[in-house]
Amino acid sequence: MAGIPELQPGAEVPMRLMSEGTQYEKGDIIVFYQNEVKIVHRVEHVYTFNGETFYVTEGVNPETNPLVDISPVSGKDIIGIVDLSAEAFITIEEILKNRFVPFSTAYGMPSSTQEKPLKYLSYFKRAQELVNFFSKGIKPQSLTDREARLWYLRQEYKMRDMLDHSLSLKLQAVQAFYLRNCLRTRARELMKDQKLAEFLEKTEKNKIWDDFVKHTENKGYKGVGIWREIIESSMRSRQDVNDDLEISGWEVCNRWWKYFKIG
Repeated sequence: MAGIPELQPGAEVPMRLMSEGTQYEKGDIIVFYQNEVKIVHRVEHVYTFNGETFYVTEGVNPETNPLVDISPVSGKDIIGIVDLSAEAFITIEEILKNRFVPFSTAYGMPSSTQEKPLKYLSYFKRAQELVNFFSKGIKPQSLTDREARLWYLRQEYKMRDMLDHSLSLKLQAVQAFYLRNCLRTRARELMKDQKLAEFLEKTEKNKIWDDFVKHTENKGYKGVGIWREIIESSMRSRQDVNDDLEISGWEVCNRWWKYFKIG
């Protein structure tokens, strides 16, 4: 692979130091260091997990760093590059292991490479893998509002079959919870109307697990009833939205509907 001229070994890349607590967005290019070697990644997805913000990144300079992913961006995308500085050090091994770069302290990065393992991270990652599979082949920002909603509903309809029923009811609830969060995020990424998607991202944010458990308890559910309700609510969409888009239940469950290619 020829690589990107701006990111060849020894190339100078314009950067700026970001202040503590900076929140990055999809498409931002970040720079940090591994043994004084500049590592360049592009933010592909942004997620909230247990109250913390995580960035799924993609390596963009494999010539310099052969261990990172080999999916370069084009020269026209090399904008808004930021320098997270040597103080923002994080090991490349952690990125290779999880592809999640946690941003929390100085310059948006952890002050220590010893991160406390996140609760239920494996279930979140599995949910993301399933969503990636079911959206494979659909270009981002390519669906109408109706098509994106129909895609979401079809995955929601199949959710019960996605759960591992050998697990405890609580862990099945965890699975369903993160599947719904990931499906909502992906459906918004697939929408052509990104202004509406951004509005929904701000006004109807994905829930945090611990907060949602408390919310369910406050509704009067107890014991295993909490986990049953979380599972059911994760597969229960807003009917008023479906009605506004004139989507019928038959369209959702009929695999031979004309929109089957997006579901």
